[in-house]
Amino acid sequence: MTAIAAIGIGWLAASLPAEGFYSGDSGLKLIAARNAINHPGRPLDVDLPTSGGNAMPYVDPMVALHEGHGDILQSPLFPLISAPAIAALGLRGAYVLPAIAFVVLLSVLDVIRRHAAPDSSFALLAWIAVAANPLFFYALEFWEHSVAVVLVAASLAAAVIGGRSAHASSLLASGALAGVAALLRPEAVWFVNNGAYRMAQFGHHLQRHRAIMCPTFVRQMDRVATYSAAELYDAIFQRTRLYRQVQAWFDSCDIVAMPTLSRSAVPIDQDFFGPIEIDNQLVENIRAAWYPYTMPFNLTGNPAVSLPCGFDGAGMPLAIQLVARPGADAELLRMAAAFEAARPWRQHRPA
Repeated sequence: MTAIAAIGIGWLAASLPAEGFYSGDSGLKLIAARNAINHPGRPLDVDLPTSGGNAMPYVDPMVALHEGHGDILQSPLFPLISAPAIAALGLRGAYVLPAIAFVVLLSVLDVIRRHAAPDSSFALLAWIAVAANPLFFYALEFWEHSVAVVLVAASLAAAVIGGRSAHASSLLASGALAGVAALLRPEAVWFVNNGAYRMAQFGHHLQRHRAIMCPTFVRQMDRVATYSAAELYDAIFQRTRLYRQVQAWFDSCDIVAMPTLSRSAVPIDQDFFGPIEIDNQLVENIRAAWYPYTMPFNLTGNPAVSLPCGFDGAGMPLAIQLVARPGADAELLRMAAAFEAARPWRQHRPA
């Protein structure tokens, strides 16, 4: 089955254009990768566009300007590890890592299956992984999703093996793999950190009360049951780096304003492990896509407040989130009161 998947992915990847134009996130990643190829001595310092020999400061909002160069505000690891394939194969090389990661994912999932559910069917697992998995499509794009997921899966496989055999090397490998995954997709930090906390808090209830507990909560607990102490501490260190990054915002401002959610309320029967529609596009990870603006402050502890600010085209309420530095709760509440006074909402009702 893995060989069939490899042949299928290879055939589909071969049909992708050898030369083309990347836009959006993929375009930024391609710029970063080509910069690493052209300037191996400073792979993360992206050259600014020029006009008449002068650097132009007008760049994408996802590029942070510094003196003489820009920093792309995405994970720097994926463009760096993709650069050798792009240098060797041209634009086709951008597809190599995502495609290989998806093929490897099937083998890693089988390792987990054989240790955690040996009576289950690999054929069924492979069919679900290929036919009902959005990563199948991400494996044909220049995105880091499939690479990050295979690393998380490998981390889980190492944790399962290490937990059953008491091999410290497997547990250390599990933590290292989770750390690399977090460098590619930062939400992996939240997954490990929150999961470990919930398992310690409620794990002992699962055996006795699984049948009456929230199915979404049970699924989350099952996914993190085998995470190791090394992975937990890696997530803690990642959280410390996030804390420092967020506090640096307040060197130049008092309050940060942003959307509370990326869209209005989801249907009452929404599967919190399924895809979500945002701006008429399906996104595979509801936690990362629907509330990316609230999760970071659960980790950093900054005071934050959400306020009604209007309605979407369907008459559903929308909200704005205000965030302050730690300890500035009173200042935040004063700002929230001023916003409510300027934009009263109590007389309005959602559709």
